[in-house]
Amino acid sequence: MLGYKIKKWRVGDYYWLLTLLILAFVGSNDGFDDYPLVIFHIYGAKYIYQLMITAFFLGLICISKKSVSVDIVFFLLLAKSGLDFFSSYMVNGVDFQSNWYFFICTDLGVVFYFLCYNIQYDLKRIVACYRVFAIILSFQVFAVFLYYAGAGMLISDEAYKGSMRIPFAASNVIASAIIPAVLCIFCTQHKKKIIGVLEILIYMFALVLLKSRGAILIFAILAEIYIILLIFKIKNIMNRWIVGTLFILLNMLGVWIILHSSFFYTYFGGFRGFSSLNDITSRRVEVWQYSLEEFFKKPIFGRGLYYDETNFIGSTGSHNIILETLMNCGIASAILHICIIVKLLWTNVRNIVSRKVSFHRINQARLSIVVVLVTLYANSMIEASYYNYINDVIFWSLAGFLKRDWIESASCEMMVGHKEETMGYLEAKR
Repeated sequence: MLGYKIKKWRVGDYYWLLTLLILAFVGSNDGFDDYPLVIFHIYGAKYIYQLMITAFFLGLICISKKSVSVDIVFFLLLAKSGLDFFSSYMVNGVDFQSNWYFFICTDLGVVFYFLCYNIQYDLKRIVACYRVFAIILSFQVFAVFLYYAGAGMLISDEAYKGSMRIPFAASNVIASAIIPAVLCIFCTQHKKKIIGVLEILIYMFALVLLKSRGAILIFAILAEIYIILLIFKIKNIMNRWIVGTLFILLNMLGVWIILHSSFFYTYFGGFRGFSSLNDITSRRVEVWQYSLEEFFKKPIFGRGLYYDETNFIGSTGSHNIILETLMNCGIASAILHICIIVKLLWTNVRNIVSRKVSFHRINQARLSIVVVLVTLYANSMIEASYYNYINDVIFWSLAGFLKRDWIESASCEMMVGHKEETMGYLEAKR
């Protein structure tokens, strides 16, 4: 399956598969009357379906396991959830009923992390399912494009990007889920290279149709790096210099076309040019400044777990997870959030360089999960993410899967090492 040899299915594999299917096919038109869903979908709120299967699998864990495991990340996430609730209570008082949805979207990461930390799964299948999920999203994008193309809407039309909605989410969020799958391909060695090439082409066309500037830029950078690596593999020095020179010239031509062609500005619609950082980031700098101003008005508890689009100059959130945490829940919650992310990063870096888990055990699946987590979090620094339930589900589920896998790998290494020491002792005794 997509370059992996996979054993029999486990309970965690079913949970992950069902979660991804819910995210891919459950949706509604509520709040999007101007841009309805035009492809097949199951009507409903995906977080309700997803919480139902989460509760079911949590029940299985409670029934089948005599004890459960937790770590420092779990306790930090739990503390952050409690602090966010308390902060919102201090700001909004007892009237928390109207804000329960935002609490669910923001602070249930601890539940997903705990479940995936304690459930049985196959990490290779987790990665393979994610890539299949990204392919499904890509074909849904193709279907939406064909629908509007048949209706006479061009990709350069102003309304096109807003209409690019599938049950999963809108254009930029879709792109943020597809890009990690591209990185997974680079972490996987296919026996048949054609599989990876076809997969990359599918993602490339989907990203073009989504018109997400950031995603297209990341994809272009990844393609550049991949081509550079291929150039360095050319053994003949003269051929390497010729190909390298042509590559540089093509890049210079591409930059010139971007700067001087009207198509670039027409294609991206609302792109404001390169005159300032605020223009390049589509007014994100302005939004970040506003978020800091709001934070300094209420630095201790923030403004509470609620959302008001008019406060963001027409922007959906702060487009930065740290700034949004500061503004909505205050300084203490933001510090906890940073500590959690640093702890996750440190754990992965330490396990990569540690002698407890030797390098040969860091297989393709683990590397894939690491790059997916890094990519998702990097995206949350420039896109709307704080009230994005689907991002939390994917991120914290994968974080739980990976953390548990590192622990099991270290245990296996210790058992193998102890067995080798015992065998060596017996041989010496003979």
